[in-house]
Amino acid sequence: MYFFFAPLVVCLFIAVYFDIKTRRIPNWLTLPGIMIGLLAALVVGGQSIFISHLVGAVILGGVWFVLWQLGMMGGGDQKLMMLVGAWLGQSFAWFALVSVAVCGGFLALAYTYRRHRQELALTWRQTFRVTRLPYSLAIAGGTIIVILSAVF
Repeated sequence: MYFFFAPLVVCLFIAVYFDIKTRRIPNWLTLPGIMIGLLAALVVGGQSIFISHLVGAVILGGVWFVLWQLGMMGGGDQKLMMLVGAWLGQSFAWFALVSVAVCGGFLALAYTYRRHRQELALTWRQTFRVTRLPYSLAIAGGTIIVILSAVF
């Protein structure tokens, strides 16, 4: 069962690398990853599992689409969450949503604290507004928590 998630974990690590290095998550990673995740669900579980994974992609991609439209997340983060939903399916989508959000909160606190320590002239509010996060770290962390909870 756990080998099913190996391509997802590889995609997450590649996304984190590019997000930290270039501040972009490439489409050549996310779009094929979504398609492969849905195809794997169809091959492994049939039509009902495929639909569950499609709904998972729509749920996670839809929530992150709204955040992207509000300017809170990037488009790459939205597509990466859609990829996660395609691999995890509907049953784990809500858990992934909460898990990624909690990891994102910790990430934001850590980055804000680090930035504030580097630039002591800024107030905490100013520091929080100017800090840009590579949110793929939170997406990867939250997704790995979901995978580990599903496997073990």
